[in-house]
Amino acid sequence: MDKRQRRILKIKNKDKKRNTSSESNDVLKMIKTKRVVLDSFMDYFTHYAFTLIFAIFPLMIIVFSLKGFTFKWDSFLLFIISLSLFGVAFFMQYHRLRFKQVSTTISLEDLHKIIKETAVELDWQTSLVGKGAFASTRPSFWSGSWGEEIKIFIDKKNNQVLVNSICRLDMRSSVFAAGRNRRNEQRLIRKIKEYEKDKSQTTKK
Repeated sequence: MDKRQRRILKIKNKDKKRNTSSESNDVLKMIKTKRVVLDSFMDYFTHYAFTLIFAIFPLMIIVFSLKGFTFKWDSFLLFIISLSLFGVAFFMQYHRLRFKQVSTTISLEDLHKIIKETAVELDWQTSLVGKGAFASTRPSFWSGSWGEEIKIFIDKKNNQVLVNSICRLDMRSSVFAAGRNRRNEQRLIRKIKEYEKDKSQTTKK
């Protein structure tokens, strides 16, 4: 290996460490804040873009009012309704970035097993990484969803599992997923609680 090749390899290794460190910081931040971290402007845009539809009419009213146009009372009523819908839609999307939490003392190995079982049941494409898992779905066109991405973190320090499912950020912006995000979260939480209950009953016997 010549000097130029060694330099290229050194740069690649440095970039890899930087990316790994950044990802690790994001994970720690998500565990601490209990919220999904959106990595880029496009992630923010995709997650919130659909809500902007409700802001178009209020913005038009404001712009034309500044230019001297006058509007009847029914236009201002539509302004209030549109602005309210925007607020509701924005709050829904903001709230969906929160992790659902479930307390558990299940071992890391058993939690990995539960995650894998849930992935098979719900057709997740899953990647287990230490004390966490990242999964995604590619449902059919008729499912009512463009796909979901699921993040799962095992916080052994606080004996908790954090799970969040939102519409995929690499697909089209969407507010609704036909209940699939809720199903993803609740199915995993339910299986953890059932396992915890069975384990408790076995211990008592």
